[in-house]
Amino acid sequence: MVSQRLKNIFLLTLIPIYIHGIEEVVTGFPHVDDFMKFGANYFRISPAQFYWDSHIIFWISLPLLYLLFQKKRIALLLFSLFGIFFIVELHHIYKAIYFKSYYPGLLTALIYPLIGVFYYQELLRNWRKKYGRN
Repeated sequence: MVSQRLKNIFLLTLIPIYIHGIEEVVTGFPHVDDFMKFGANYFRISPAQFYWDSHIIFWISLPLLYLLFQKKRIALLLFSLFGIFFIVELHHIYKAIYFKSYYPGLLTALIYPLIGVFYYQELLRNWRKKYGRN
C-alpha cells in the first residue's frame, strides 16, 4: 500500500506542474527546446503544436493517474514512473547553466529538485516497507 504522504506529495506537485506549463507557454519554450523541435520534426508538425499535444495529454493524465494510484497493485510502480518527471525537468536548470542565461521554464523548474527529494525519500520508504527492508 502506498502511504498517504506520497499521495499528498504527488497532489502538491500538481500545482507547480500547471504553473510551470504557463511559464513555458508565456516564455516561448516550445520554440527553443530541442526535444520540442525534434518531436515536431518527427511528426511533421510545428513545435508549438507538438508542445500542446504532448502537454495537454500529460496535464489531463495527471488527475487520472492519481485515481489509478488508488489501485494497490500498480500504485507503487506508477508512482515510480512519475518520479522520472523530476529528473527530466532538471533540463531547464541544466540549459540555463549551459547558456548562462534564463531558459524558458526555469523559474518554476527550480522547485522540482526540492519536491523531488521529498518525493524520492517517501517513494523509497514505500518500496522498503513493501519488501520488508528498513
